[in-house]
Amino acid sequence: MKLLLKESFVNRLLLVDAEGRTIDSGFALRFKPLFNEEGKEFTVMFDFYYITETDKALRVEFHSVFCTDTLIDEDFKISRFPVVNAPAISFPFLRAFIANFLISVGCNPILLPSFNFTTFEAEVGEFPD
Repeated sequence: MKLLLKESFVNRLLLVDAEGRTIDSGFALRFKPLFNEEGKEFTVMFDFYYITETDKALRVEFHSVFCTDTLIDEDFKISRFPVVNAPAISFPFLRAFIANFLISVGCNPILLPSFNFTTFEAEVGEFPD
């Protein structure tokens, strides 16, 4: 099976007053694979949350779409690729977007660390209710 990162894009972005909310861990991040009905594409959806030094809450839903040359079967869906390899491939694009966006709106950029997605928990940090 050949795999290709077809595109990465921001699906949703919210920048609002944080109204005193804080994140003890500095930021929050979670992700999950979403499988397309067509059978030859799947998406890694990242959910990112951060409070800037100017008390703004930034929430970004970032998608990375992967395509294959064959139909995606159940064995692929339960394999490590959608939850380890695909997020590791697409995370640098999210990291670059976050840093560039924060600079563009006049905030100090956050330098997100590299993650070992083999040991990555389902969620890092605390998300608002």
